[in-house]
Amino acid sequence: MAMDIPGSEILLAAPLVAEQFMSMDLYADDLTAAFSRLGGAPSCARLMPAVPDRLSKIRRIWTRSHTYPALVRKAAAANPGLLHVLDHSYAHLCRNHPRAVATCHDIAEYRVSQLTGRQFRHWRWRVEGLREAQHIIAISSNTKTDLMELLGIQGENISVVHYGVDPVFCPGNPALDRKAFPRLAGPELKILHVGSNILRKNIPVLIEALSQLKQAGLPFSLVKVGHQFPPEQAAQIKAAGLEGNVIHLGLRPTPELVAIYRLCDVFVLPSTYEGFGRPILEAQACGTSVILSDSSCLAEVGQDAALYFPAADPAQLAARLLQLSDAAERQSWTAKGIANAAGFTWEAHARGVRAVYASVLAAQH
Repeated sequence: MAMDIPGSEILLAAPLVAEQFMSMDLYADDLTAAFSRLGGAPSCARLMPAVPDRLSKIRRIWTRSHTYPALVRKAAAANPGLLHVLDHSYAHLCRNHPRAVATCHDIAEYRVSQLTGRQFRHWRWRVEGLREAQHIIAISSNTKTDLMELLGIQGENISVVHYGVDPVFCPGNPALDRKAFPRLAGPELKILHVGSNILRKNIPVLIEALSQLKQAGLPFSLVKVGHQFPPEQAAQIKAAGLEGNVIHLGLRPTPELVAIYRLCDVFVLPSTYEGFGRPILEAQACGTSVILSDSSCLAEVGQDAALYFPAADPAQLAARLLQLSDAAERQSWTAKGIANAAGFTWEAHARGVRAVYASVLAAQH
């Protein structure tokens, strides 16, 4: 049953396209598409400064810090509906609207940061705008705990609403997938990592675990989707003699990513911190076995349908990979993963978001 939402139009404020925050662009698209599928959705409009998709660093900072807030103030004066800031790193916009909701995906920089002092201060100024929001949507219980501990936000002002997984991620036809990616047709164990190589992704522990697999004589390939390894990680790979074991596929659009998940045997996310871990559900939905570190929110997402290892222990990760080198063992995890992923839908996320809208708007009347 659709929930009646009092009040006017919902303004959706996403990051500037020039930021190239791919996951945030996906979130905006997934949320609006789910609203559309639900029916009885709130009347939403995207709010975005009229600037080019490509901006210099200085112009981007100016637009983010001055032009965008001015646009929000103007919109609030014209239509006192509700502002939904879709990315916590734009939470400074909450200061410019009397009815603001924000989605917080993570506040990882407080835990593991690679920003310079000046960059961190600017990031913190923006993120601390979350304190001005009437309500916050946290994508995991772990993120809610961080908001309470690190920003002092009261728990009653935070709702946990998990991400969903796009139905396009599902088991498929291996023969067709192999035609698309013949490089992934070999008999060796194919170990997949999807994502960036920043500090909290814990790539050095993965490389060390793979080095131990090589010493054990297990044939395998590391299939990497994402940017090239930075120099220090590339040097670690070379020193371990793993260069011939790496298949780097770069960034891939969703239809190709689906085929890659299906063709790989094991998906590994060794991160020391995540806000959610979208690829966990994508891999499980495709029938791929999953190994996760025991950090942050990963067990909240993978639940009992994944294997876990201590994030700082490459030997334990290697042991888990050896365990899943057995095809029968992998098969035992397939149904568990598919069932777990089925419990996370974008429609459920949209319903949770819509309930927050209704609560905030009703409180203003």
